Amino acid sequence: MAVHVTTPDGPRGRRTMRTVLVAFAAVATIGVLAGCGGTASSKAPYTDAEACAWLKESLPQVPDTAVGAQAQLAIGLASFFADHGGLPGADGYALDGAFARGCPALHVTALKKAGIKSFGNL
Repeated sequence: MAVHVTTPDGPRGRRTMRTVLVAFAAVATIGVLAGCGGTASSKAPYTDAEACAWLKESLPQVPDTAVGAQAQLAIGLASFFADHGGLPGADGYALDGAFARGCPALHVTALKKAGIKSFGNL
């Protein structure tokens, strides 16, 4: 199913598109974390290696625009957290720590691509 969003031309149109994308990503993340995505897992919290494996696999699919990167990462993280304990494990700042310890270069690349200072900002 294709989703088509029409926005007015000009800077305000780009801002509207960003708002729509970020809102969509937030709703999708909340839905999956709340169990609406039908994903349940009894796995223990993730290790640094698991977090880095997810980032290494996900980063090539992340768009080169900050808005697209933020949306893609937020959606991907919803699934990652759902697979690793659900809402109690959904801490972007703890994830930053795992990335900083396990794969600092990938961490820096992801933050730059998304135009954020921390995964806690997602």
